[in-house]
Amino acid sequence: MPIKNIPVRIILCCLFTFIIAVIVHDKAFAQASIGVNGYTQNFDGMSGTVLPAGFVTQNKTVGADTVDAAKSTAFASNSTGESYKFQSATDYAIGLLNSDAFTSGKTITLSLVNNTGYTITQLNVSLNYEKYRSGSRAWNWTLTGSSGSVASSLNMSYAADATNTVSSNPPLVSSASGVVTGLSIANGSTYTLTWTLRGTGGSTNGQALGIDDIVICPNTVAPTITVTQPDCTTTLGSITVTAPIGTGLLYSDDNTTYQTSPIFSNLSGGSYNITVKNTCGSISPLTNATINTVTLPSITLGTISPILAGSTSFTIPYSATTADQYSISGAGITTVTNGTLSASPSSITVNFSSPAVAGTIPFSLMVGNSITSCTTSAINNSVVVNALPTSTTWTGISNTNWNNAANWSAGVPTSTMDVVIPSGLTAYPMLNTGTTVASKTLTLQDGATVTITNVSELDVYGIVSIAKTANVHVVGTGSKLQIKKN
Repeated sequence: MPIKNIPVRIILCCLFTFIIAVIVHDKAFAQASIGVNGYTQNFDGMSGTVLPAGFVTQNKTVGADTVDAAKSTAFASNSTGESYKFQSATDYAIGLLNSDAFTSGKTITLSLVNNTGYTITQLNVSLNYEKYRSGSRAWNWTLTGSSGSVASSLNMSYAADATNTVSSNPPLVSSASGVVTGLSIANGSTYTLTWTLRGTGGSTNGQALGIDDIVICPNTVAPTITVTQPDCTTTLGSITVTAPIGTGLLYSDDNTTYQTSPIFSNLSGGSYNITVKNTCGSISPLTNATINTVTLPSITLGTISPILAGSTSFTIPYSATTADQYSISGAGITTVTNGTLSASPSSITVNFSSPAVAGTIPFSLMVGNSITSCTTSAINNSVVVNALPTSTTWTGISNTNWNNAANWSAGVPTSTMDVVIPSGLTAYPMLNTGTTVASKTLTLQDGATVTITNVSELDVYGIVSIAKTANVHVVGTGSKLQIKKN
């Protein structure tokens, strides 16, 4: 029949029916979201008979996005077979009561959109199956998924009862839990779970059975992290989880203790196992991170002994160091850059560019680590340069060696120093090494002696004063005591 000959009322009726069908279709296939913290549904927020987003049922008389009826009173043996919102006080569930007019094999389906940000490979599912009326036929809930393998522990079986007359409110509750494995649900994709209720051998004598308190927990993925290593200012590092991130997620660096922050700070050197746990208890595979062990360079300096004018070097003692290099500079000091530093207690020898003069010579020392290139701040110190003494007195506290500074009060004599050999000592100086020594003057007190042997020579550039009981022993050819004129 040509369109122009069709009555307008028929066209409008068909158009209205089409619009309603589209609306019902869109609503029936609305989807719920599953995020990193999973999905939960207890149906307590249902408005009338309208199902929560994501649920559809096979109904007797109404659209798939609602149930046929709400039931808060006791069931009778002749209650209508259809889909229900069950109510017990303030607790709600959805389910089915089958009959010859509402046959076995009806389903409840939940569609979930993956909004975790990653591919879901496993779902941990738990729920309560609830019984509101007896039935003299055995019934079985079977849970299936649009992909993967659903654990049989998520199914529920009910044996046949003696009658159809026992109503239970609150309901008889049986809990079930299990895992759905073998999944590959890409982020943004949809996954469906379908509960099918079947009677053994028929549809009559149904049991009023519902589902409630659904918890669906996705696997969590190994976290993505960034690591901040220690540097030359601190020995501590940090680890930041960059994904997954979300409200309710907890983070651990030892797979035991969890925190709300994805940042782990002030970490010493070592190995850390980073995991993420969502609110339903799923723990991710671990991501291992290593914080480098860094020892900042340091040095403990000892006391720097004064030196005499004319010295060409001095030493800086140290008792401990974590460095292996040093650099030193200063006026009149020979600069050293990245010199080798011994780890064992030792000293640093510092050379002058010219003989030192009396006063104080400052210097700047830094120590560092050749591997990390870290250095300390400048350590500013100085060495005291004493003027040369004008006299020295023999003490003999070490031995009889003239050239041993420990035997003199002010060091080994030079040609500009007055020398005193006092009385009352047990050890007196001997020149027996074949060398020549000198002094400005020489005074031997009573009982004092000086022995010159083995072609040794003592040159005195001034007055020689020898007490009555003092002696100078010159032994052998070539040994000399000479008085010289400046």
